Amino acid sequence: MRDSTSLHMIPYLAKKGASITYYDPTGIKDSFIGIRKCTFMKNLSLACKNVDLIILHTEWDEFKSLDFKKLSNKRNLKVYDLRNLYNYDEMIKKNVKYYSVGRPDFN
Repeated sequence: MRDSTSLHMIPYLAKKGASITYYDPTGIKDSFIGIRKCTFMKNLSLACKNVDLIILHTEWDEFKSLDFKKLSNKRNLKVYDLRNLYNYDEMIKKNVKYYSVGRPDFN
């Protein structure tokens, strides 16, 4: 958590009016307490329910094999993968709007 991009991104998105739900296997983060419209969820399914965007900030094992179509019922769901956990071509085949960050073959 010390240098996590989430420390900057979550407050920024909240300030811009986004409603944020987040999940971390290690629990609630003190850094996000007090941020309006920022809620910790006790499991990944709850955190992703009815969302428009999923941002992957970490490479925990449980984030490496997600079925995004089951996690969110949104047709236009977007996934921003800051850790390059998924193969771009595979995600496109699954009809997921997928954006990986920091790859030479960035879409």
